Amino acid sequence: MRKALLFSVFWVFCFSPFSALAGSDVLFEMDNPLTSEGWSGKKNTYNYGHNYLYTRCSSTTSATSYVVFDSNSSAYGIITATSTGPYSVYVRWVSRPNSTADAHYLIYDGTPTLFSEPAASCTINQTSRTGEWIYCGTATLTQGNNAYVVLGNDCEPNKEVVADAIRFVKQKTSLAFKGEWSNGTTYGLDDVASYNGSSYVSLIDPNTGNQPDISTTAWTLLAQTGAAGPQGPQGTRHSRGYRRYGTSRTTRRYRTTGASRSPRSPRRNRSCREYRSGPQPNPNSAFALVLFKLQFFGYHSWQPAPCFCL
Repeated sequence: MRKALLFSVFWVFCFSPFSALAGSDVLFEMDNPLTSEGWSGKKNTYNYGHNYLYTRCSSTTSATSYVVFDSNSSAYGIITATSTGPYSVYVRWVSRPNSTADAHYLIYDGTPTLFSEPAASCTINQTSRTGEWIYCGTATLTQGNNAYVVLGNDCEPNKEVVADAIRFVKQKTSLAFKGEWSNGTTYGLDDVASYNGSSYVSLIDPNTGNQPDISTTAWTLLAQTGAAGPQGPQGTRHSRGYRRYGTSRTTRRYRTTGASRSPRSPRRNRSCREYRSGPQPNPNSAFALVLFKLQFFGYHSWQPAPCFCL
């Protein structure tokens, strides 16, 4: 099918003007492509530059009509790659009532021959996203070669395929991580920013105020945050546990939760008198004399220990 496509392109096409914007390797765009028979032009507020083109699908896997976006035109200045490297390719269309969901783009590194293989390809759903730049794929262009994109009408029955514009953006050789995305920060091409746990690569330069998760024409997803994992199983309950009473080291008591003794048992609620009872010092003993001397020099007399009612 690809050989038949290229053969038809070589013999059927006649040259017509196209628009190539931005004369540098960083960014160039093409609209108003070369056409074979069967394509009609129309203009509305959503198309890019010149009229957009449309034709009916062939209802088979073989195309019978084509458009070609070719940057190699002396009429408007030949645009070629000034260095070998990867380019991000974006396509644009205008959705119609019977737009196809199966538009096939073939991207070539230079003008193809009969046996050329495309550098990249993509299939696009044209039923929505009208008037937006949508990522198609990445193609490596060789220094000095032109960009060449073919769109055929090999799509489903009773549908139409639309050709509007193509954009090539040269990629950087490495990504630059810029941290968490900020609405006030200006990002460049291939800058990476994180947002809500995911990472995104900037597709345009400059890129300001475009929220990464909803601005598909300005950002592309690099790495998505993982979903929450399933809850772990319930742990085994131990047969016996411990409950702590009190906060003071003096009054800290423990008992097992399985104990049968009532919290209000007489043993746990002994009166302070019971705890403070005990032998008192003999007032006629040597110990009492020592206490008297201590009191004389400013020390307090003996007092029983404080009572802690448990």
